[in-house]
Amino acid sequence: METSPASTTEGMDKNYWELRLYIAGQTPKSVAALANLKKYCVQHLQGRYKLEVIDLLINPQLAEGDQILAIPTLVRKVPVPIRKIIGLSADNPGTLEGFRQQITEWRASGAAGGPRAEEKFQTLMGKYLDMVPNLPYADRSELLFQLQVERLKSGPDAQQALYKKEQGLRRDINELENDIATLQTNLEFFARSKNANQLREEYQGRIDEAKVRIDALKKQLKIVRS
Repeated sequence: METSPASTTEGMDKNYWELRLYIAGQTPKSVAALANLKKYCVQHLQGRYKLEVIDLLINPQLAEGDQILAIPTLVRKVPVPIRKIIGLSADNPGTLEGFRQQITEWRASGAAGGPRAEEKFQTLMGKYLDMVPNLPYADRSELLFQLQVERLKSGPDAQQALYKKEQGLRRDINELENDIATLQTNLEFFARSKNANQLREEYQGRIDEAKVRIDALKKQLKIVRS
């Protein structure tokens, strides 16, 4: 976390600005945002501002206070009311194109590679997708899974990691298929009971949920093997 010096806040007037810039590593957008902001402050707010720079790859928990959903984001804390000058909002939502651009810039920045940094970046991208209007949950999950697989493929033990992921998916699919077989057997067994209709509805619902889950896992398996 970097803080630029400023004059004392005692007796501050409405011309005093307190700014907080959220970035995630040294991506081109983050570097450009910081450079442009510093230039603006020197030219227009000399001696009348405080600038705090927060790298969310180092301090991801600090994003919650200002509800940061994309980076870079500039928050003006003072003068009130608090405003997000850069970033996503209901009037400036995320897009799939913006999501892909964030990933491209992250890869190009050289900050990618460390497992902890990659996990934090994936968390930020999940928050970004939350701001993409009308994005189905299944599509969101698939995009984040693709990002996770890309991380595994770029790791030092890519082949072993991908094999482990594939085996885990196959195991989950097999367990769900066994669950479906058991539920279907129960349906036949309780077909003539007094509560047959209620049981049929309950078991069929669980079977349908398992099939949906299997379809999603098979899509993930295809991504891993691609």
